[in-house]
Amino acid sequence: MEVNIYTVPEKKQEEEVNNKIQKITEERNVKVAEYFGVEPKSVDVKLYFSTGALKFAIDPNGDSLGLFSGYIDGSDEILLAHPSPIQPIFGDNLYDEMRVFIDYALTKFYFCKIYFPEVSDFKLYYKYLSESLATIYSGYFKQSIVDYEIKAFKEDRNYNKEKKVTLGFYVMNELSGVDFIFNNLDTIVKDEDIEKSIKNIYHKSMADLIKQKQRNLEEKKKEMNKVK
Repeated sequence: MEVNIYTVPEKKQEEEVNNKIQKITEERNVKVAEYFGVEPKSVDVKLYFSTGALKFAIDPNGDSLGLFSGYIDGSDEILLAHPSPIQPIFGDNLYDEMRVFIDYALTKFYFCKIYFPEVSDFKLYYKYLSESLATIYSGYFKQSIVDYEIKAFKEDRNYNKEKKVTLGFYVMNELSGVDFIFNNLDTIVKDEDIEKSIKNIYHKSMADLIKQKQRNLEEKKKEMNKVK
């Protein structure tokens, strides 16, 4: 297993920063591979000094985490914003954020390599699954948004497949954690229907799980009001 670092454009004077990113990527590569139950794979890391160039490289063929991280399906590369130009944005939290960006891209990388290694195997549903999984595993979401999405859920509303996956993964993570999602990932991918998967795994409907979480949130709110 090798992790190779490249800068775009190439800049030799950034070697110290590049080495730090390489070390973080090597550590996270082992960890993400462990979650997927496979041996770590070799990966090339491209660090872009221009977030505009990074976005252009990813779109329209890949998926991204804002302007900072991305992966193009079928490739052996993860694409990241170089730490130097984004240092002013994240300050002292820069390398913590870089770990998040790396986790996001590596999760998508392994999902692709395992579940649709050939372009012909790709299904749009896989895109929805990999994006939601990468977001949850990397921790790149705000709890307040998750709570809002769950509280706003209406059983009689007609949600599209992408939204259903997002809601399904949110509630599974809230009730059971990300390890549980990974342990059931083969079933979730095979079913190609998150509501069916949740029914098979929990023996409850997705709507029932979300309503359970809604009750939990309401009880939590009442407890907080008592403290006040």
